[in-house]
Amino acid sequence: MVAGGTGAALPILAAALGACAGWAGGAYARREGSRLPRGVLALCVAAVWAGLAWRLGPGGRLAEAAACALGLCLAAAIDLHAYRIPNALTLGLASVGAAAHLWKGAALAPLGASLAAAAVLGALAAMAVLASRGGVGWGDAKLAAALGLVLGPRGAIIAIFAMSLASGLAAAVLLAVRARGLRDALPLAPFFLCGGLVALLQAGAAVGRG
Repeated sequence: MVAGGTGAALPILAAALGACAGWAGGAYARREGSRLPRGVLALCVAAVWAGLAWRLGPGGRLAEAAACALGLCLAAAIDLHAYRIPNALTLGLASVGAAAHLWKGAALAPLGASLAAAAVLGALAAMAVLASRGGVGWGDAKLAAALGLVLGPRGAIIAIFAMSLASGLAAAVLLAVRARGLRDALPLAPFFLCGGLVALLQAGAAVGRG
């Protein structure tokens, strides 16, 4: 059942709006180096927004989650081909997290906890940048910090766990089919998207239990 008891209307509306947002965002992604067709991105965002609407129901948390998911989808589409994450997306995602604390009931975690999660994730990602010698970029580090600000500590832990599983599985498959070598870099934004979505949907489960 949809949180808040809105039935199927909210997910359908969210899917329609998500398709429009994904189509419009696809033009930006193409300018930044993505080769993903705009229609594919529109379908992805539509499906994600529908799922979030189904789990979260109406309200500020849905608005924050939808904006976060759109930013992650665009980052994944660009990083997949261009191997970079534009500053506009990481700053935009951080702004979403900050703005949510100004909207009563929108934030997924208290402000102090969100700032702590952002600092910890940013620091860990920065150390990964320095240690990986090119495998992890500063765009990844900024995206991690911004995602921590949105998700808070609990969501960040869930996201990291899901991201680690997804990236490890993908790396193993790519190595097995010899599509990548051990020293080849993987674009990480698609795995940030995976982890972020799992955390956002889990936040919806927490809302449902509440």
